[in-house]
Amino acid sequence: GRPRKRDAGAPHLARPSFDRWTAAHVTLRVLPHLHSLRGCKTFRAIHRALCRGNLREDFRLVQYSVQATHFHLIVEASSSQSLTRAIQGLAIRLARSVNRVFRRSGRLFRDRYCARLIRGARDARDTLRYVLNNARRHVPSSWRNQTRWTDPCSSAPWFRSWVIPNH
Repeated sequence: GRPRKRDAGAPHLARPSFDRWTAAHVTLRVLPHLHSLRGCKTFRAIHRALCRGNLREDFRLVQYSVQATHFHLIVEASSSQSLTRAIQGLAIRLARSVNRVFRRSGRLFRDRYCARLIRGARDARDTLRYVLNNARRHVPSSWRNQTRWTDPCSSAPWFRSWVIPNH
């Protein structure tokens, strides 16, 4: 058989299929030797690619977060096949944009994308909180406790349903 990869990334398991509008949390990981995706010039190119990749009738990019080495996306698709095709197209668009900024060519993503279907309202809330607040795990500790800080490299600044707890 084929030799095993050292760092296989996303497992090659069958993804769950669906045939009606369903939400999913998608993670795309980039190759380890690249620069951070959160630089100003890089993020502008990524933001344009995400906006252009959201122009399909059978797919919607609902929320996103760009980290230094990976992307978190909350998407909706009309079927499992439309999700696959849309993520493949979005990955190509992102790779071309990032490669243009970094003046490089070739692969950008490590392996397959990882997708997890969102089941129910509580799961949707938790996934939304995870994606939009993911940068808090990676920023300096002095920023973490600020209640009004939003990640500029995500869709959090446009998210209108924030609830700030009373102290």
